[in-house]
Amino acid sequence: MGNLDGPQPGGFHFSLVRKANFCYKNLEKRSGDYSVMGIKEFLGIKARPQLDRILQGPRVKVRKFSREDLDKRSKWLPYEDPLYRHHNIYLPTTGMLDYWYKTWVNGRGRISFAIDDEADRMMGQISLREIDWRGGVARLGISLASDAVGKGYGTEALRVFLRYYFGEMGFKRMVLDVAQFNRRAIRCYEKLGFTVTRDFLRENTFGVRLTGNTRFRNIRRFFVIDQDCEWIKYLDMELTREKFLQDEARTREKEDAEGS
Repeated sequence: MGNLDGPQPGGFHFSLVRKANFCYKNLEKRSGDYSVMGIKEFLGIKARPQLDRILQGPRVKVRKFSREDLDKRSKWLPYEDPLYRHHNIYLPTTGMLDYWYKTWVNGRGRISFAIDDEADRMMGQISLREIDWRGGVARLGISLASDAVGKGYGTEALRVFLRYYFGEMGFKRMVLDVAQFNRRAIRCYEKLGFTVTRDFLRENTFGVRLTGNTRFRNIRRFFVIDQDCEWIKYLDMELTREKFLQDEARTREKEDAEGS
């Protein structure tokens, strides 16, 4: 997918058009028109699944994210902790919300899903970005309302979603990045089978100085100062379809054994 965005003017486009023309000329003509499906098959373009149903968990539901859901998310109780304020959305006008929905929710290489609780309250959002349909991989993002954190909703919603992601969506791998100070999120991901692939530093963009601040002394080990620039330690994690399915099978076997 990198070639689509890379600085190669005309190169990719020319090769794709040439391949499409070859396919076009060699397809069987059907009812006065050429088969678009045949062209897609020849080019290796897969039909992208659309979530047109509700994914049901014991307590949560996962479904397609709508424009109305963005209105609901903008009304969530805000996070007061500066380390988590990036989950807050400050978009005071309808036009700003429309632009955010078009660009950041359903923009290029992005898909979003809503999470509803037992009372059908929209209290979470799962997002996929950097989607590589050919490579079968996407980067995960998840946000919960501040008053929904710590209740197991995130783990349950992701488990339900991962079955769909590795099943109907046909992905082979999921990746994510997480700040090392976010131990709750890391435990959730590890419980779901994610493993660490690398650690790296990311510049502090939280809008508050972390080192030297007594409020954050318990997580000071996750910050680094280099030439007066403050960096935060992050992890890259991944989960493969093979590992997820193996874990699911073991969980079912365990549940069957306990139920017998």
